[in-house]
Amino acid sequence: TSGRFVLPPNEQHVVVLLQVSNFSHSKGGPVRSILLGTPGVIEQMILRTNQISFFVIGMIAFMALYQLTFFLFRTQERASLWFFLICLAMLLRVSLTDNHLYSIADTASMWSFLMRVEYSTVFTVIYLLLLFVHSITSRPMTWWFHLVFGLSSTIFFVLLWTTSITFFTSIYIYYYPFV
Repeated sequence: TSGRFVLPPNEQHVVVLLQVSNFSHSKGGPVRSILLGTPGVIEQMILRTNQISFFVIGMIAFMALYQLTFFLFRTQERASLWFFLICLAMLLRVSLTDNHLYSIADTASMWSFLMRVEYSTVFTVIYLLLLFVHSITSRPMTWWFHLVFGLSSTIFFVLLWTTSITFFTSIYIYYYPFV
């Protein structure tokens, strides 16, 4: 199981078994290093990390609400809409990458769904960011620019939701040039 384990006191030897492979992701093994220390020190480290994470989530949520309010009063200005959607995608991404939402995944299908949502935030944020920049600049972007980034994001997004996690995580690296 994952999570925290407190070693029994006064034990001479302890065997730690760690699964370093899996069948659902192209990169197996643990996501983070094992933390060794006293329970109090480990709890303080986790608490500090969670506090920073929730601060970032709160700031992004505040920016999202601000941009949504701004857009509702000035619907002709699309930049606020794009920025609001960027903030929503980033909220999802931070919540997932910091394992706040993965903790509710009690089945393999729920874990798979959350992983797909996490990966899809990359594709949506990149294209939304381009739309945001396009809406605040006076120079129009060329049609091929939209075609390349829009089409590549759409292709990878469709592959993400229609193929297995193992397949998708093995071809995900090919999207890096677009990021």
